[in-house]
Amino acid sequence: MNLGGSGGASGSSSSEPAEVVRPKIVTVKHPESNKPKPTAKKGKAIQADVDVMKEFQRCRDDNVKRLDLSKSSITTIPATVKECSSLVEFYLYGNKISSLPPEIGCLSNLKTLALNENSLTSLPESLQNLKQLKVLDLRHNKLSEIPDVIYKLTSLTTLYLRFNRIRIVGDAISNLTNLTMLSLRENKIRELSKGIGHLVNLTTLDVSHNHLEHLPEEIGNCVNLNALDLQHNELLDIPEVLDS
Repeated sequence: MNLGGSGGASGSSSSEPAEVVRPKIVTVKHPESNKPKPTAKKGKAIQADVDVMKEFQRCRDDNVKRLDLSKSSITTIPATVKECSSLVEFYLYGNKISSLPPEIGCLSNLKTLALNENSLTSLPESLQNLKQLKVLDLRHNKLSEIPDVIYKLTSLTTLYLRFNRIRIVGDAISNLTNLTMLSLRENKIRELSKGIGHLVNLTTLDVSHNHLEHLPEEIGNCVNLNALDLQHNELLDIPEVLDS
């Protein structure tokens, strides 16, 4: 019985590992199947580009006026965007776009362009052709300055530039006289241009979380201003016109 018992034990010990180990070997080696994951990501980006092309074709064929391609893993905007000339609203936020093609300037009917949460460092000069653009959202990008072309978008009423790396607001800001809302929050701005005083239609100005030490007296010319956020700056003084 002892022999039988030991034989049974050895038999079970020889058979059990085979059953236990094999699944373990499969489990241990199976993570190699994780290798396709990067390929899957690439595939997602490729698929995104294919989907964009299809969407642009649909825009052209159906005269689409509103297109939302937000959070679609898009890395590039193809030149065929010019075929979407019927667009009035174009939403591209939450992608991985680092530049725009010059053809974006062909969207002459565009009134709203949302490019927030991308990786833009500049804008094409052709953007100045968007003569009807009212709302431009560039929050959470990588702009180290306000692109010159923005100063040429004189139809703008709302401009969001929050959370970039902007240091200077140029004198040409005075061109944007139709602005009612300007957000420059969370940048690295040390000085506001006197040109800000030309924005007589401005009702909301957010320059909080910057490095401002002074404000230009001309800001008093913004007679319609009813919301001015100056929090978290390094202001040494406030123009008397704002105290009154």
